[in-house]
Amino acid sequence: MIDLTSELWLPVVDWEVFYEVSEIGGMRSLDRIDRLGRHFRGRTLKPYMDPSGYPRVNLSGGGRLAPALQVHRLLMAAFAGPCPPGQEVRHWDGNPANCTLSNLLYGTRSDQRHDDVRNGRHFNASKTHCPKNHEYTSANTGYTPVGGRFCRICATERKVRWYLENKDRMNRHGS
Repeated sequence: MIDLTSELWLPVVDWEVFYEVSEIGGMRSLDRIDRLGRHFRGRTLKPYMDPSGYPRVNLSGGGRLAPALQVHRLLMAAFAGPCPPGQEVRHWDGNPANCTLSNLLYGTRSDQRHDDVRNGRHFNASKTHCPKNHEYTSANTGYTPVGGRFCRICATERKVRWYLENKDRMNRHGS
């Protein structure tokens, strides 16, 4: 069980006087007094899951409303600083619900796709057979320059089919 008393909390960037985020992905509001003088006691926020499985929270305060902010982005901004240009927050274990600091890091979209393959979450990487049901073996799998893969049997069949359909035209033009 996690000891919540030893949990490190930092202010949420741009919401410092209203909210804090913890290193294990917890969110809480802070005690505050509104402009009418009413006292509001801080509380733990319960994130909700978006359709992609990412925890989100709605923040408001000081006349502002920020609906549907992703917890992993808030956590990384508070603990690691702003996201570098051209990068995004990655979940090392591939689980979007795991918003702990030890599981998050900045990286490129390409880094994220490599993570997906490593974690078995990439749609195409988990396929064992091509659409025509040829098995992806080391001998039957070719790779594109950008890292995609293809079935060598299907590629050969396509080349033969193209040649048979175009041989008359090729012979007429001396190709």
